[in-house]
Amino acid sequence: MAALTKLDAARAILDLCRLLWLRRARDEERGVLLHGSPEPLREAAGHLARAIDEAAAHAEGSDAHKQALARAAEAIDGLSQVLIPTDGISAVLELGAQLVRGNKLAQPRPPRRWGQ
Repeated sequence: MAALTKLDAARAILDLCRLLWLRRARDEERGVLLHGSPEPLREAAGHLARAIDEAAAHAEGSDAHKQALARAAEAIDGLSQVLIPTDGISAVLELGAQLVRGNKLAQPRPPRRWGQ
């Protein structure tokens, strides 16, 4: 994990979101929305993609780079809000946000329950 930069961690989460979006889009085409509409996930991933692009455009360590990474971490936190508990990846997103923030990795919280 130490070899993974903050920007790399954000990109990995974005790639994961793309896969989840593909699954939801495929399900929607088939008329099955067990995992929710793909639209909110696409929108949330778009916020993350913009933050990643902005961070990549600035020198590492600069204030603009740090601010963009902070927005990326917030976007990752926001992604967990568009996922439903059955997606089972909230811990992965939480760890990703910790990596992007540069925090010491902490034990993920238990998965959300319906209505939380």
